[in-house]
Amino acid sequence: MTRRALLAAALALAPQLARADDRVLFLREQGATAAPPPGTTLLPSDSPPPPPHAEIARASLAAARERFLASAFREAATGLHAAAAEAVEHLLRDERPRAVELLHWAAACSLLAGDRDVARDDLRRALVIAPDARPPPGFPPEVEAFFEEVRAAAVVATPRVFVVRSVPPGARVELNGRDEGVTPVTVRLAPGVHALRLERLGYRLWVGPLRVEADAMPDPQIVLTEARGPELRAQLARPDGLLEVPDAALLARIRAEYNVDRVVVALRDGTQRVHPQPPPTVWPYWVAGAGALVVAAVVVTVVVLQPPPEVRIVASGG
Repeated sequence: MTRRALLAAALALAPQLARADDRVLFLREQGATAAPPPGTTLLPSDSPPPPPHAEIARASLAAARERFLASAFREAATGLHAAAAEAVEHLLRDERPRAVELLHWAAACSLLAGDRDVARDDLRRALVIAPDARPPPGFPPEVEAFFEEVRAAAVVATPRVFVVRSVPPGARVELNGRDEGVTPVTVRLAPGVHALRLERLGYRLWVGPLRVEADAMPDPQIVLTEARGPELRAQLARPDGLLEVPDAALLARIRAEYNVDRVVVALRDGTQRVHPQPPPTVWPYWVAGAGALVVAAVVVTVVVLQPPPEVRIVASGG
């Protein structure tokens, strides 16, 4: 190897050995109060704008009332069901009465349009969310009579026992707006349509209806998909902290997402989880010194101590 090649290799190796500054991302578990270490990267904690589900429900109900007065029951039911499919499961946390009102109106319009089976599903769904809620006044008597029929059948219906599973497990389960624990979790459900919500850090939120029939049916198993990009960043930047502590696989994904060397998670018990674990404190300085010595040794060997090239004079014969 030539002198120039040796010198270039030493100079290229030294910065890698002497590297002491890491890019560190700081996160908090919900309830943690620890201050971020100096020099760490912090995520923005701005609250995202509220989702438009409540506005979707209000606009749909306003349009349905106008169509109801015009006896356009089928058109009203179509608009209400479209809004219910998009908004009901999301309204159960903060706007439960609005979700029930939406279903009651959908049931009434469906019944008056001649769709008794659809109206029955809507009322059964409203009953599992709010068993004591009744349709608003002003509907024809036949709507009230049908509601009483559906409610009486729901009272005598035998609940079924299910085990809700997810892939991967450990997802937080909400049924009809109530916390049921983490998967796999055993629940008792009456026949009808239930609002199911699964949430796990690092995975896309799963929200949808769960239809329970009186006949035997398999336990529900939901396959979750990984959250990346804006979805993952929104989960990590919650103003009140992380819902759960990331596991090693998710921490590796977070490092790649933010292009950092380490992730520090402050836990609510006052401790911290660091991924990957940093080397001992003296390591960067020792490596820096070793890198400098390597460069000095190579330079001295190549430039100073290297003997001059041998010159030979060969006399040509005459």
